[in-house]
Amino acid sequence: MKKSSVLEFSLFLFAAITCTFLHAQKWVNFEGTSEFGDNMQLSGVLTVPQGKGPFPAVVMLCGCAGLNNFDDKILQQSWADQFAAWGYVSLQVDSFGPRGYKDGVCVGGDEVDNRVRAIDAFAAKRYLGTIEIIDKQKIAVAGWSHGGWALMAAIDAFYRAEGDLPFKAAIAFYPWCLSSYKRDTPLLILIGEKDTIFSSNDCLNRRDKTLNNVEYEQKVIVYPNATHAFDIKKFTKDYGVPMRHDPEATADAILQVEAFLARYLKTSG
Repeated sequence: MKKSSVLEFSLFLFAAITCTFLHAQKWVNFEGTSEFGDNMQLSGVLTVPQGKGPFPAVVMLCGCAGLNNFDDKILQQSWADQFAAWGYVSLQVDSFGPRGYKDGVCVGGDEVDNRVRAIDAFAAKRYLGTIEIIDKQKIAVAGWSHGGWALMAAIDAFYRAEGDLPFKAAIAFYPWCLSSYKRDTPLLILIGEKDTIFSSNDCLNRRDKTLNNVEYEQKVIVYPNATHAFDIKKFTKDYGVPMRHDPEATADAILQVEAFLARYLKTSG
């Protein structure tokens, strides 16, 4: 290889490596509330894109395995990187570690239930609102599996603490689709038809009541050949239920999420 070619290749390799590090990331601690109403410290992974801001933001609620699980951690980070590439700050909320469940709650999902995690989501939202570079009027929430179940409570004013304002938008990946009493948040649901953990039919048949009978968008996309956790690119272990990566569903989900967030977080007002 010629010297000039080696230099060009080296520059290309350097660019390819550094392009994934265009945003800052760190673990942070913030004030939360326990299921008993006591103050407690929560933690999470904050990812900030390049630029000066102000940035819209996304609160991220992982699956039942938690952020110490390799597959869940890699999935959450891949979406945090994607959000950063689109110009969003994100905060991956660890609801399990601070409560003593460092290995998650997949064996007993009710150990940290959906309403407790919804409280955590609003604690994360309040924390993001204290960061100068974040537009606190434009914060969305996204949840995966157990986190999607938690999201169903977070978008329902029936469960919300007084003074907590709703999220600007919500995105649920393969959630347990519970109907809402007083939904006041636009909602995008992405789920596989072959999901054996949560039913896509439950998502298609949701019958929400909305707060004050106001119209809030609800979009449900069912991927015909997709299973639970279709957006995890490689599984490092067998979780005992059918789960496999679906590249087509993942690619479409990325497009759907980008468009949905842009509609609610990048428009004026």
